[in-house]
Amino acid sequence: MLRSGLLNLIVKEIKDLLRDPKVLVGMVLMPLLLFPIMGSAISISMRSAEEQARYVKVCIMDLDEKPLSQTLVEVLANNRNITVIPLERRPLNEAIAETERLNGTALIVLQQGFSQNLTRMNRGGLTVYALIKRLDVSESNKMSVLSSILHMASTVATALVLEQAAPTADPSVVTNPINVSYQTIYREKQVSMNPSAIIGIVISQGTTLPVIVMVIFIFAMQIAATSIAVEKEQRALETLLTLPVNRVSILSSKLIASAVIAGAGSVAYIVGFRYYMESFTAQLPPTIDLASLGLIPPPTYYMLLGLVIFIALTSALSIAILLAVFAEDVRGAQSLVGYLTIPILVPGLFLMFTDIATLPTAVQVVLYAIPFTYPVLSAQAGLSGDFNIMLISIAYLTVFTLMVLYFAGRVFATEKILTAKFSLRRRR
Repeated sequence: MLRSGLLNLIVKEIKDLLRDPKVLVGMVLMPLLLFPIMGSAISISMRSAEEQARYVKVCIMDLDEKPLSQTLVEVLANNRNITVIPLERRPLNEAIAETERLNGTALIVLQQGFSQNLTRMNRGGLTVYALIKRLDVSESNKMSVLSSILHMASTVATALVLEQAAPTADPSVVTNPINVSYQTIYREKQVSMNPSAIIGIVISQGTTLPVIVMVIFIFAMQIAATSIAVEKEQRALETLLTLPVNRVSILSSKLIASAVIAGAGSVAYIVGFRYYMESFTAQLPPTIDLASLGLIPPPTYYMLLGLVIFIALTSALSIAILLAVFAEDVRGAQSLVGYLTIPILVPGLFLMFTDIATLPTAVQVVLYAIPFTYPVLSAQAGLSGDFNIMLISIAYLTVFTLMVLYFAGRVFATEKILTAKFSLRRRR
């Protein structure tokens, strides 16, 4: 009978939340639709900018007119990614005007004496007049291509000089004499990988989870607070409390229903947000065997992490419901819960960019006291194979959550749930 009553209350709470347009649209549909739309717009814009930057038009005026400078111009002209337009010798202002008329990205001028300086092992003079038409991503990509063109010109010039000075030398060896081979050692395991690539992937994983945790908690607390505040405004909560139902069951139903809706909203948010972030990814990272380094966590990690998040989420929902009980209306409840975003965001931001052990002692004490620190801390510690931190987190969160639930049960067991009011507005 008790289970049936609790189940009915849970179904009722979920239906009430889904009937509220603010919850369904704002918490579930909007993140699911808005971020993909934004991501698609950005992706299309970036692809368009890349297409424009793929074929850069460059005008070259060779004032030297010697074999080395002419060979350099020919090599650049054979590059498929750029269009080289040779200009006859003319005044500089006319050359710049002609480049603008041809919609060129830049004018490259090979100064007189360019070849002679190179043959004498001196630096040849080359001046670039970059024509910036707009301040946008497309123009930035064109300037990047221009930089690569100049780098290629320098490489070609080096090869031409070496061909005359040392015909038997390999230009690629002379310009890049060191062959670097990386061997990365992590947890006494050695793999042939670039350490920067490995660290980049691990950092990416370490920053994604804090964002997910923060989003889940904020969504859940806002939904739980809104649910209580709406019922107080409409006196539905007062009617519900008059029914022959255990008040603890009422509290439990609200917690479970809020968690279900918050989970759906969080999934929608993360799916959309991930699509949005992937729009900025120009190239995928190289394939790396994370399993060989032990960076793929075992099932125990996911079990413990799920338990940590569940306990922490339960305490967050309980706190949100408690605050909403003391609010006069929905706006007041959301304002009260809004203050809790600070202790949710701050630990995540700290742990995303630094190791908690490197922080000052006072900051460590504050972070360890905040219960919302432990989901992120547990996730990072588990990836490093330190399950003791996860067990300590479970113990701390369990004690904290039991205290919050005890206090919430005491409030629901009294008439304070109907009479208590707290407003952030100034009294006139």
